[in-house]
Amino acid sequence: MERRDLKKLPRPQESACKQEESRLNIEKLRQSMPQWAPLASYLNNKGFSLYRATDAVYLPTGRDFLEDMLSAMEKAERFIFLEYFIMAEGQIWDRLSEILCRKSRQGVEVKLIFDDFGSMMRMPNEKVEELQDAGVEVKVFN
Repeated sequence: MERRDLKKLPRPQESACKQEESRLNIEKLRQSMPQWAPLASYLNNKGFSLYRATDAVYLPTGRDFLEDMLSAMEKAERFIFLEYFIMAEGQIWDRLSEILCRKSRQGVEVKLIFDDFGSMMRMPNEKVEELQDAGVEVKVFN
């Protein structure tokens, strides 16, 4: 079987409509912040389109990330989907598990997938069963 090097695969092409939108966004950027337009044009020419009305949040620490994630889970109304390699008992797990179980009981679709090898010595079966009893769909892979 022939091995394909992912670095040599061509980038997917944006539709003509998206390419035009990116060009217009660069022009708007050129008018509002001209110092950034050359970089945006360069990236656009390399296949990285410029989008507007996007957000990014800088979370400098793991604690900040955790609090942001738990806050987002608290606000979930339709679904929570999580995937982990390593899950372990402890204070963080207790907080995460409590939210997952509660949200599932409230009718939010909650799915969790995790690697059994990465978690087998750290996560007792009883903890997984608690999730399942609350309606959380749990899948173990590997």
